[in-house]
Amino acid sequence: MAALREQFLERFTRALFQKRGSGFVLKGGGALRALFGPERLTQDIDLDFIGAKRSADSLHTSVRHAIEAAARGLALTDLAVSEPGKAERSPRWKLNFSDAAGARQHLEIEVSRDPERAPPGGVVVQKPFEPRAATGIARFWVDVYDEATLAATKLAALLGREVPRDVYDLDLLRGAAPAIPPALTAWAVARAHLDGQDPVRLLWEHLDALSYDRYRAELEGSLSPEAAARLDETEWTAMKLRVGDYLERQLKADRP
Repeated sequence: MAALREQFLERFTRALFQKRGSGFVLKGGGALRALFGPERLTQDIDLDFIGAKRSADSLHTSVRHAIEAAARGLALTDLAVSEPGKAERSPRWKLNFSDAAGARQHLEIEVSRDPERAPPGGVVVQKPFEPRAATGIARFWVDVYDEATLAATKLAALLGREVPRDVYDLDLLRGAAPAIPPALTAWAVARAHLDGQDPVRLLWEHLDALSYDRYRAELEGSLSPEAAARLDETEWTAMKLRVGDYLERQLKADRP
């Protein structure tokens, strides 16, 4: 991942969470980055917006100001921002800019303000975020879902798709969240829209489909060099088995 892009993401996150109680909750790779540091980098920013008393206008203003603050002082040019409509339930900002060498960088910021997509009873906690690429920025605090809630969101993702980063993230989370509350597990299964399919069988089918070549092509470049160096084909296979065993226990515990 380009250093300039990582600097922008860190500076944007800091600006967005500069004011406590803003209503934003960091999720996805950004939340894993806050929890596990350089073990998990991220290419985009995903957030929930749970500020019930704040309007869509307020949400858009906060994101726009954070984008402007992140860009200020960085060696980027030709910044182009595609802004979503204010009526959208999950607005997505698409950003493109050039670095000093002229290479174009692309990133996206998605904010869900749809309460039906938020995990029920999700516990929000404050965690320190240690900048890795941005210089001159001290540690700051962000709001994230707790580890069990994040594990439930990743379970829903893995049941609904075949993406290597879900396996990697769940391997990080399983140690911090040995048990996912049954209500969250049930939500994850419902969120995946399985249409009566057996979630345990589908889980293992998706894991089997995620080959080491898929990891190399889709995930390796998003990890720190240190993390990527540890993940050879043997470790990738072992990781999938660990994650599969962990999630199968959660799914079976949720059954009557």
